[in-house]
Amino acid sequence: RMFRASLPPGTPGYQRYTGKMKVDDIARNTIAWGVQLALAAIIMGGDDEFPPLTGRMPSEPSERDRWRRLGILPYAVRIGDRYVSYERLEPFASALALNIDVVHAMGKAVSGEGVGAGVKQLSSGLLTIAMDKSYLTGLSDVIEMAVNMKSGRSDLGFQNYVANYVRAWVPNLIRSTMREFDPVVRETETLGPRGDSGFAKGLGEKILYGAAPSLAQRNLPPKHDIWGREIAKANDFGPAFGPLMRMLLPVDIGKSTVPDKIDQLDLMVDRWNEKQTRQDRVISLTTPEDTYTRDGKTIPMTAEQYARFTRESGQLAAKNILRFNLNFDNPGEREYNIVRTQIRDARKVVRDRIKAENAK
Repeated sequence: RMFRASLPPGTPGYQRYTGKMKVDDIARNTIAWGVQLALAAIIMGGDDEFPPLTGRMPSEPSERDRWRRLGILPYAVRIGDRYVSYERLEPFASALALNIDVVHAMGKAVSGEGVGAGVKQLSSGLLTIAMDKSYLTGLSDVIEMAVNMKSGRSDLGFQNYVANYVRAWVPNLIRSTMREFDPVVRETETLGPRGDSGFAKGLGEKILYGAAPSLAQRNLPPKHDIWGREIAKANDFGPAFGPLMRMLLPVDIGKSTVPDKIDQLDLMVDRWNEKQTRQDRVISLTTPEDTYTRDGKTIPMTAEQYARFTRESGQLAAKNILRFNLNFDNPGEREYNIVRTQIRDARKVVRDRIKAENAK
């Protein structure tokens, strides 16, 4: 309205800016700033390990995995010890997630990280929010392909783009209904162009499992986290009521965030990472490569081998780390070396075991 009022009288679109309009605009801006400041107070004054309000998923793969392991949902509010997702409540969800990114960007801009870090936070947030929305699937697929190409994985980017385009012809109602009857996340790492299936077969399997998720439930093993635990979907009310509740409820309800002994490992790593000023001292808990080497040649694991590898190596690493008397609240150099060494050694033991068995 202020723009139209600034036009010369008689110009198409001109509107006289009255006192009543000014009062309305001041009131609306006051409410908007009040909401933004309240949002900032909730976010900045909350728990860093279990934030009271979340927006989109973090950009860093290790941080995304940590959220999943601890039961932190994106686009969610924490109520008690669980997260309740508001992701399906559009357009409220996208608007709130963007405002949360604005708060984080402003926090980085005024801190020691500088304005550049704030701008990066906001721009990556806009891209992630766009990629998260099913009604922007075409745009998100193009963005994902560009990101993969930039990171040197143009084959993976093209494979995912074609698979998403083809399976989109199956109505989402059919695909989502089949998907809801699967209580766990399925392992798709080995379907990539450099995996055991290769480009063409992997593409066909991605299309097939994307169009008919019930086949993925039958043929693909469950995905495991860094500690070898199956990754369950949110809102799990059991095999009888889980699918029905996920289809009927407009929100998702995460698992309890009361940390068990293994969750304490994640929190300990977080506390160590927060104290680090050098990137090479940060412990990045990411899933391992789905390959092993024999005679100088890289060999991809099958889906079953990789599922076994992530499960057994993760469980072995967690078991060995927890044997030590650890300082969970204030980890130091000792804890840093234990975590890195035990994860590395556990992966080597299981990878060598799989390689030896496959040589027979």
